[in-house]
Amino acid sequence: MNDTCPVCGDYFDKEVGFYYGSSYVSYVFSIAISVFTFLVWWLLVGFSLEDNRVFYWLGFNALLLVAVQPPLMRWQEHSGLRFLGAMIKIGKVTRR
Repeated sequence: MNDTCPVCGDYFDKEVGFYYGSSYVSYVFSIAISVFTFLVWWLLVGFSLEDNRVFYWLGFNALLLVAVQPPLMRWQEHSGLRFLGAMIKIGKVTRR
């Protein structure tokens, strides 16, 4: 990533608290992935209280979240920067 914007010259330094906000975004993305895998598992395999299918889903979901963590972190950081850029553009946040 560039240190400054090639168009306007603004610095790409992350503000204090940026990682707090990005962790919330990452949490929302993780919950969305978990809900999606739950629904797909429920439709394809189903859930029952009489066997261990729910534990198989939990294991699958945990492995999937660990596997997609690097692209998920990039995605949430990009989304956070785009959101902040939109807030600057409409005047809700000021530049330093």
